[in-house]
Amino acid sequence: MREVIFFIIAALVLFIVLSITGLPFGLDPGSPDDAVPVAGDHAVLVLLPLTGPDASIGEAQEYGIRKVPPMSNNSVTLFIEDTRGDDERALQILMEYLDTRDIHGIIVSGNEVRDALVPQSEALQIPMLAIHAPVRRDDQSPGRYQISFTPPIEEEIEYLLPFLKDYHDIAVIYPATEDGEENAAHIQNRIPIVRMIAYHPEDEDFSELIRPLQAMQPEIFIIYGDREVPAIVSAIRSRGANPVILVWEEGGIALREDNRDLAEGIFILVPKGGDLILSPDEEEGRILPESLVFEAYDATWTLTRRISGCGGDPSCVAGWFWKRSYTGALGNVTFNERREAGYSFEIRQIRLGEAETTRTIRAPPHLLTIRVESGSADDWFMADVQRGVDTALSIINQEHTSSFPLAAGSGIPTLFDAQVAVIFDQPGDDQVPIGKMKITPDGKTSIGDGASDPALEIGLDEEEYLNRCFDILDTNREEKAIRLIFPAEQEDMMNHIQEAAEGRGYMVSTIAIYHDTGNIGDAVASILTMPRDEPLFLSARTPDEGLLIMRDLYESGSLPETIITIGDAWKSDAFIRPSLAFSDGILAGAVYTREYVGSSIAIRDINSLLVRQSGRELNDLSARAFTGVMLIADAANRSGSTDAAAIRSALTARQMTVEYGALYKEGTIVVVMRNGVYRRYT
Repeated sequence: MREVIFFIIAALVLFIVLSITGLPFGLDPGSPDDAVPVAGDHAVLVLLPLTGPDASIGEAQEYGIRKVPPMSNNSVTLFIEDTRGDDERALQILMEYLDTRDIHGIIVSGNEVRDALVPQSEALQIPMLAIHAPVRRDDQSPGRYQISFTPPIEEEIEYLLPFLKDYHDIAVIYPATEDGEENAAHIQNRIPIVRMIAYHPEDEDFSELIRPLQAMQPEIFIIYGDREVPAIVSAIRSRGANPVILVWEEGGIALREDNRDLAEGIFILVPKGGDLILSPDEEEGRILPESLVFEAYDATWTLTRRISGCGGDPSCVAGWFWKRSYTGALGNVTFNERREAGYSFEIRQIRLGEAETTRTIRAPPHLLTIRVESGSADDWFMADVQRGVDTALSIINQEHTSSFPLAAGSGIPTLFDAQVAVIFDQPGDDQVPIGKMKITPDGKTSIGDGASDPALEIGLDEEEYLNRCFDILDTNREEKAIRLIFPAEQEDMMNHIQEAAEGRGYMVSTIAIYHDTGNIGDAVASILTMPRDEPLFLSARTPDEGLLIMRDLYESGSLPETIITIGDAWKSDAFIRPSLAFSDGILAGAVYTREYVGSSIAIRDINSLLVRQSGRELNDLSARAFTGVMLIADAANRSGSTDAAAIRSALTARQMTVEYGALYKEGTIVVVMRNGVYRRYT
């Protein structure tokens, strides 16, 4: 008998505890199939603004609600109704439902609707969950059956404060509405030294509002709003300004939908969220605010599971939310003694149309640098390199008046409209490097991220060039002998040619070496003592040396039939123009040829731009310099970062934007001089 009495008492105690607090969270069903079956049908009324001015809010909330898996026992039924954003209509809908059925829970959207329904909710003991209704901390006790899923704006501001500590000139732009002014007051209470600018949401042009700020531009703009944000940001950036801009989630979405280029670099404040992925299918084509989707999902999940677990008892349902923590779509959520939810936020930055988490709010760099190493090359070489670099920079920085494929839209302007510069020495501490190009007069060019050795070769491949040259000799000649004229310090290259010749069955019959321009004539004379017309490999350190060699050969009347040149001196404008009378037919190695101009609209327009800027067409030197700078800028743009590892990954992946890499065909070719122009040898 004692055991029976003890069991009855224990059961009564457990029932009282559950009636007050609800089921412990550990017993909350982990999936719909685990829900505790309860006899009877329970109803939840969901009141959302599905039409009217706030229809986009209701759309996101309904999406989140419909993502909640149905309960296996179907013990809770949802009734979703459209309030049109009208609190009186919401109250009317509630009363009509109460005339026909019992309501065990209510989900409402917005402060006005919540405030209108609180008396009925309390009087009838119906738990009511409010979403998209920021808590007002100065309110009296909300009531025993009121649960809020939207933290007060003070919590968002508290989260922002550490990010704003280094800013001393802050402008807050807010709507001149009741909610806007209330939120602005909270911001001003926590950030006293701030410029407050109110706007009227019905306005379409905000130029007059922003113009006074442009005389002394703030370090950071904080914009509170949604549909008006794109027009406000456009006014801020209308004169080329690119300050730090922070918006709330709805404003960030409006920017991404209206103008992806305008959204680039904008910071947004959003709930951190959990691991649950709730996003529209790509084909739906809309970006929904995660905060609205997550709130609606969590409110529906917790309320329906609590009603089912508590058998519809209102005290049990409301009691579960008292000082309770759980993990859901919003991440780790904690309710306080007022049944108000709190959860974490994070800052994201819009990069290439996507919002990515960031740890800092800082201005984008105003100047990005690409370092060029040329081995202290002579002026003749740097003149051609500079022409290619200048043309690339004019495209990247939008300094030209042309409109052609690779400058379409926003062009490359890397990392949110920063300017890109090229430096020819060691970078300073105040510079933001995005890459390095090494370009030398031997025909080689390589590019990299700037922090490590260049990883991508885009210049001449010596071995491939020599093999192609010997292929040509194999086709045209029976004799297997060649001659060389080289400057003394290029012994390594001479050895390389000798090894390549021997590997193809050729012998080097004569090697003439010169030390300076004074004994070039002697070197040429020693070659001409040989009666046979053997192919001649020529190397020159400068165009002037090349001109002397070719002039001596030409004036001797013994110009060899086949002349194969080594190095960039033979391809420079400083050599080509003065040598027209005696350079026809010489061969050179290149990665660019004049035929490319006819094969691509982009290259044709690049060539035209270079002619307008410098009076010269593209050659192999300027093409390599142009391509190197463009590929580095393109890689930085695709990586969306100044981080060396990210840029290196983008470079090595070789997923280059086609037009930007149009001059780079990933191969060495043999070109031949014809009437002052190098063309592909055929």
